[in-house]
Amino acid sequence: MTTRGLVAQLPRVALVVACLVLGAVLGTVLATDRRTVWDGEALLRADPTPATGSGAATRGDAATFAAAAAAAITAPAVVEVASSTPLPAPVTDVRATVRPGTAIVEVRVTSDDRSAAATGARTYALALRTVRTASERGQYRRAATTLRESATSAGRGRLPDAVVAQLAELETAARSVLPLTIVRVGTVRERSSGTETPVAAGVGAAGGLLVALLLLAGGWGWRRRGRRIATLPALRSGSGTVPVIGAVPPLRTYARRGRGRSFGITASEVETFRMVRRGLRDAASDRGQVVLVTSAQAGAGKSTVAVGLAAAAAEAGERALVVECDLRIPSIAGRLGLRPGPGLSDYLGGRAEPRATLQEARLPGGPAAAPSFWVVTAGSADVPPDRLGGREIAEMLGHVRDGYDVVILDAPPLIGAVDAGHLVPQADVVALCVRLGRITRPALAAATDLAVRATDADRVRIVATGVGSSRDPAGETTIYGPARDR
Repeated sequence: MTTRGLVAQLPRVALVVACLVLGAVLGTVLATDRRTVWDGEALLRADPTPATGSGAATRGDAATFAAAAAAAITAPAVVEVASSTPLPAPVTDVRATVRPGTAIVEVRVTSDDRSAAATGARTYALALRTVRTASERGQYRRAATTLRESATSAGRGRLPDAVVAQLAELETAARSVLPLTIVRVGTVRERSSGTETPVAAGVGAAGGLLVALLLLAGGWGWRRRGRRIATLPALRSGSGTVPVIGAVPPLRTYARRGRGRSFGITASEVETFRMVRRGLRDAASDRGQVVLVTSAQAGAGKSTVAVGLAAAAAEAGERALVVECDLRIPSIAGRLGLRPGPGLSDYLGGRAEPRATLQEARLPGGPAAAPSFWVVTAGSADVPPDRLGGREIAEMLGHVRDGYDVVILDAPPLIGAVDAGHLVPQADVVALCVRLGRITRPALAAATDLAVRATDADRVRIVATGVGSSRDPAGETTIYGPARDR
């Protein structure tokens, strides 16, 4: 073999040597009886007082109620609700305790898998809240039934005004009570479990070398069978009953002077969002007027999809409105060159009227005569995420339905935040954005399950983003038209 041939083989030789050394090291480490487990944590605040604030039907203080809620974490009803959510890996332990001197219930889920620990903590927290809420509301309704029967048997004719008022208060409490409020979910802590009694290091090293040789002999095919979803066909086969209705190619971005990055949607690329819009309308019998755009995880391009849908609707002659509901990491104002506020958070905080939050926008870099759409930015007020599930957002959507053909809600990801869960029931159709090459099968399953649980399954659709030619063997993202437009 010539010198040039030897040089050309050096990278492969180095890879083989590295694999062998790594195998030996891993074999030695695995020869000890030691493992790492993960604790996922969720915090809930106990507040059994009715939402009306009267406190007439309150039973016990918050600390006593918190203790009862913590004891219910292993109740069959809670376990049944939680077990219906698929987790990436088995959960080995679930416990709930009350922090001393507080009304905070701490749910801790242990698993060998970090993702399973985080998802499990959220799942059991939601299950506990669901069961306790149903129990509380049932008690209010039973109290109202007992009061009505007692008043009817004691008198004749119509019920006294005092009894009618008590019945109305009990019915209101039954509808609005939420005895447990989720304070925080998704915190994961690493800890070691078991002992560190080593066995023969030589046996472990030999075993590691053998495994490394087997992996090298088998090639790199195992990478293609990994957990990440890299192509459109793989996404469709792994999305279960939720259909994939659109594919968005990688879009260019360009810098706005002093304002960071901007949307880089060209005139021809708007056609991609027209096809996505058509698929979303087919998913809702009422034409999908209110569209919730969310994602499984951060970085999926949900804000780009939301703005692209609005631009496509505007070009079709429709009045389109984008409401930026991502109050944690807002981006639309800077990328469209709009003022940050007043926006949605200012309206939710009572600092601005809905009309004052509206701003007219067009795609950056496009012609001045391009059709415009309207935007409500996230705003600058500091409001808790739970306000997205309050009556203010419902009233706002009720008003804008009359004035716009399509209303697009740009929501945070479903995994890692409760915000989008508050908004899903308000939407006619949900567009779940997933970025190929980043999304994993467990994350896709968890996100679709969260969306389907909050609304009808036939109202949820998946939009693939970052779909380059290597991820699209059928060429679905190829735009038909003159070359100069592409």
